Amino acid sequence: LNRSMELINYYLGFNQWCTSLLQLNEVLAEDIMNTDLDRDLKEKGLQSRSRYVCELKLSVKEAGHVVGVGSGQFTHRDPLISRELSRKYAVTDAMKNAFTKLALVVLPNGKVAAHCIQPAPPEDTTGEPETDPVEILFQKASDLPVNITRF
Repeated sequence: LNRSMELINYYLGFNQWCTSLLQLNEVLAEDIMNTDLDRDLKEKGLQSRSRYVCELKLSVKEAGHVVGVGSGQFTHRDPLISRELSRKYAVTDAMKNAFTKLALVVLPNGKVAAHCIQPAPPEDTTGEPETDPVEILFQKASDLPVNITRF
C-alpha cells in the first residue's frame, strides 16, 4: 500500500488524487462468534473480537474513480483496541483493493496518465480476441512503445 501511494504521489502529485469512505460498518458480534471457544472466552471476558467492512472510493483527477471493498478483523482483550484495529485493517484492505483497479501509464516522452480499470464485461460472443483498453488508448496517442504500470 505504501509503495502504491508513493508511486501515485510521484507521478501525479499529492493533490491529483484522493480517497473517501463510502461505508464503514461493524459486523455484528453474533455473526463472528460462531465457535464454542469464542463464546466461552467472550463469556469470561478474556477477549473481544471485532470485524468491520469498508467501502472506499479512490478518485483521480481526469481519470475518474474506482471503488475498493475490504474487511478487517482483530481480537484483543480491550474492546476499544479491537474496534480501532479492525477499522484500520478494513480501510487498509479497501485501499489495497482500490489501487489494484488503477493503472498508471508512463510514456517514454515523460507523460503520465492514470486509467481506472473497470470490471471485465461479459465474454464477447464474436470470437475476436480481447485487447487491453489501456493499450489501445495510448497506442493511438503515441507511436512510441507503451509501458503500463499496474499496482
